Amino acid sequence: MSGSLFSIGVSGLQLAQMGLNTTSHNIANVNTAGFSRQRVEQVERNPFFTGGGFLGQGTESSTVIRYFDNFLSQELRNSASSFTELDKYHALAGEVDELLADASVGLQPVLRDFFDAVHEVADDPASLPARQVLLSASENLMGRFQALGTQLEAMRARANSDLESAVADVNTYADGIAELNSRIVFELGRGGGVHAPNDLLDQRDQLLAQLAEKVNVKTIEMADGSLNVFIGSGQSLVQGANASHLDVLDGDPDPEQKEIALVNGASTTIVTNLLDGGLLGGIRDFVSQVLDPAQNELGRVATGLVLEFNAQHRLGYDLQGDTGIDFFTSALGANPPYATVMATSGSTGSVTVAYDLTTVGNLAPAELQASDYRLDYVQSTGTFSLTRLSDDFRFTPNATGTFNVDGLNIAAPTVPTTDSQFLIRPVHDASNRIGLAIADPRDIAAAESLGTDPITLAPIPLVGDNGNALKLAALETKKSMLGGSASLEDTYGQLVSNVGSRTHSAQINRDAQKVLHDRSVANREELAGVNLDEEAANLLNYQRAYQASAQVVATINSVFDILFDAVR
Repeated sequence: MSGSLFSIGVSGLQLAQMGLNTTSHNIANVNTAGFSRQRVEQVERNPFFTGGGFLGQGTESSTVIRYFDNFLSQELRNSASSFTELDKYHALAGEVDELLADASVGLQPVLRDFFDAVHEVADDPASLPARQVLLSASENLMGRFQALGTQLEAMRARANSDLESAVADVNTYADGIAELNSRIVFELGRGGGVHAPNDLLDQRDQLLAQLAEKVNVKTIEMADGSLNVFIGSGQSLVQGANASHLDVLDGDPDPEQKEIALVNGASTTIVTNLLDGGLLGGIRDFVSQVLDPAQNELGRVATGLVLEFNAQHRLGYDLQGDTGIDFFTSALGANPPYATVMATSGSTGSVTVAYDLTTVGNLAPAELQASDYRLDYVQSTGTFSLTRLSDDFRFTPNATGTFNVDGLNIAAPTVPTTDSQFLIRPVHDASNRIGLAIADPRDIAAAESLGTDPITLAPIPLVGDNGNALKLAALETKKSMLGGSASLEDTYGQLVSNVGSRTHSAQINRDAQKVLHDRSVANREELAGVNLDEEAANLLNYQRAYQASAQVVATINSVFDILFDAVR
């Protein structure tokens, strides 16, 4: 009987000590990210039958559980992925919005100054100072186009850098999850599948939460306790103890348009458009929905200005009586000045792009954003097809085998000999390449016609003729863009409005998602978070239980002493 009493007392001491250890562990990890509070599961030992009834044998621990709910954890990962995606998208879009709309660095002020200077020349076409002011205003306008284009390219470089950093983090988390899978399977096996390695499970869940901030995550729990992890639209990242990796590749044909590949052994699969959520989704959406359109639409304004102004300037006469030349040119000397054609690896043949001045206002119809195009050639059928990438609309060539679409004339003077693909960018690089073609103010073709020298009968400039200058000034309000529905300033204003609208919408969505994410965090903390007041109470209860069990053991020792004294 005394042995049974001693065992009961010791069992109470052991359980109280386990409770103290577990409670102390909870308190110590109150600020540990991803930690789930734990509790000792206490059960009665099987009773002993004496013939006159059952006597209790004390207590024991069945296991140590952690407070965890798979649904809440998946909900938290989903909300974190959505919030991080929208937060990154909003932050990047906001930078573009501030750049384009800012009066001190945007295009509208210098565009107005430029046309004000054109009006000054029209008011006094013989004035060299007025002409010099126009050249200065033109240089300012070109500089602003170039500065905006350069800053947009810098944002692209920063977005690509963020993409590479996020991919590196994904790979680190994938390796960590795979390693923890291996350790968890081993520890579960050692515990007979009953006792879970709670701290390892918390560490794995924390890595999953961090992974969800980079990309959308789904998991499947296996019978051995490991987790298989899938990202995006179902791409396998972790299978048991094996992890695949993501890699950032240069785009083909444009190395600055980065692609994300899933690498599994010798297999490499491009998954850029299959991934969503998290930083990867936010960066991808920013580039495709804000940055690329903004750069194209800024280039459309530059291209429209150059083509319209040059065409009208060539119809006039300068102060020497010479026919007008191009007023603007490409800084890179390309002809035509702004269209870029890039061939994918293995392509053959050549492609030319020319602007159709009569339809230049159709550089993307009014209802569409300025677009890039893809020209495909299938060698087996000898056919070309052209796809407008902004809406995936597909064109077929005309009878001459060329394409006359959206203000562009596209041809292939050298037919490819293999299956080939070409990326055509009519306006993408225009703002970076724009420049001024003339440096002498006397070369400004303000006159509309020439007079005749009464003696030599040779044509001479009419000093006071401002006919062409007036027509140049009229380009400020001419509805030459967006299918004849907008002026140059209107087109830029639409660009600012579109970016502003996307940024505002992103902020609304981000703020709404933050509320949902905060709620998910609160739900998880309510279940699994450490409450110091509650743990302090548990600590006191276990302390008292330990003291009481110790008193039981002390009482048994006294009983033994009495027995020993009785038989001496």
